[in-house]
Amino acid sequence: MVLVLFVLCLMLPGFFFIGDLRLSPARLLLLIVFVPLLIRLVSGGAGRLRAPDVLLMLFMLWMQVTLIFHHGLERLPYAMISVVELLGGYLIGRTLIRSEADFVLFFRTVFWALLALTPFVVLEFLTDRNLLQEVSRQVMPTFFKGESSSGRLGLNRVMAGFEHPIHYGLFCAAVFGPLVAIFGRKGFRQIALVLFLGFMTFASLSSAPLLALAIQIALMAWAWMTGGRWRFLAVSAATLYVLVDVLSNRSPVTILINHITFDPNTAWTRINTWEFGSAEMWRHPIFGIGLNEWVRPRWLTPSVDNFWLLNGMRHGVVGAVLMIAALAASFWSVMAAPGLAKDTANWRRGYLFSVFAVYMTLGTVHIWGGLSSFVLLLVGAGMWFCDAGNRAHLEPAAPDPKTRKVASGAYSRFPIRYKRPPKAPEMAVCQDFDMRRSNFDVDIVNNRPGVGMSRSRSRGPDRKVQE
Repeated sequence: MVLVLFVLCLMLPGFFFIGDLRLSPARLLLLIVFVPLLIRLVSGGAGRLRAPDVLLMLFMLWMQVTLIFHHGLERLPYAMISVVELLGGYLIGRTLIRSEADFVLFFRTVFWALLALTPFVVLEFLTDRNLLQEVSRQVMPTFFKGESSSGRLGLNRVMAGFEHPIHYGLFCAAVFGPLVAIFGRKGFRQIALVLFLGFMTFASLSSAPLLALAIQIALMAWAWMTGGRWRFLAVSAATLYVLVDVLSNRSPVTILINHITFDPNTAWTRINTWEFGSAEMWRHPIFGIGLNEWVRPRWLTPSVDNFWLLNGMRHGVVGAVLMIAALAASFWSVMAAPGLAKDTANWRRGYLFSVFAVYMTLGTVHIWGGLSSFVLLLVGAGMWFCDAGNRAHLEPAAPDPKTRKVASGAYSRFPIRYKRPPKAPEMAVCQDFDMRRSNFDVDIVNNRPGVGMSRSRSRGPDRKVQE
């Protein structure tokens, strides 16, 4: 229920204030469930604590330290709500998605939510009229399009219920891989799903979401053509990066940004933001600069369109390392999960494509609000893969009518095949013959019948019959 409610809350474009604290429907839900879900994680209710859990909580603690260091208790409400927003989103995915059924339910809810948004998206895309915001504005304040959300290519950028068109587009792109893996069977359904999600992402007219979508499609094409030769791909990509860096007078990142953005001015701004922002981060490697202004030329905008860089600037290199380590550990844990069934492994591959694309895209955009919670939810939503292989191994197989369980307790799940022994021949009756021991015993080890006047049994299925 919380999963469904959270997805629905993300679609509501409104907010309200309690004192100086701005709350949205998604933030309010996170405030309600934060403590119970945190207790559930720490107490082992969602499996044992793993490295991503610990690293992410350490980052949240360090974020509190840096903000208090720079601003005292003045910014404590902001610090607390940031923890609820980021860690709360992770907790929803980490503790409430613990099985195949939960995973499918979550992405099915996202799909139906996108399907319900389609008429509103088409209307805004063609007419620039956001009907969702118009309705929400009758009840509570809502978002407005700024100058950065102006139309492109003669069309209008869609933001639907999100705070920016980039956020809406990244939301659509982030679920592309799992939705195609779970519901996109071969044939018409797969083509229709790809076209639908492609249009919903394109409606944002933002280069970052389209980059995330292109990365996932490229990875899917590589997997289909090569059967998943990922080491070769990684080595090739690293080699190409080094060659471009050596032979060109511009860095590979600069070249990539120049070619993937709709507006050349946007690319130029991002490149300069990286240069001056990274210098600011290294000037304050421990505690960062908090929420203070950063040193830059007057002509450079104060906005930092880089999630990784902004965390490093605000919370120092220490904070950036903790955040990157937490998300990288989550990715590695899911990728290394053993013993998955074929369908589950296919879902994992689509999920990893999506997460990898989002990680790459966060180097060109910053996320906040509901989308930041959703991205951390997506990170936590894959942790159940780490335990899926163990559960599949421990579940007993379907009973076989040709097998028989010969022991109880710990060994009762191991059936042992046996042949029915031949009928015992008639024997003469004698005084020293105990009829209670005249039945033929089963030699389980050698799979043959044997007659025993006395026998000793050892515990478990490896018991032998002494003849």
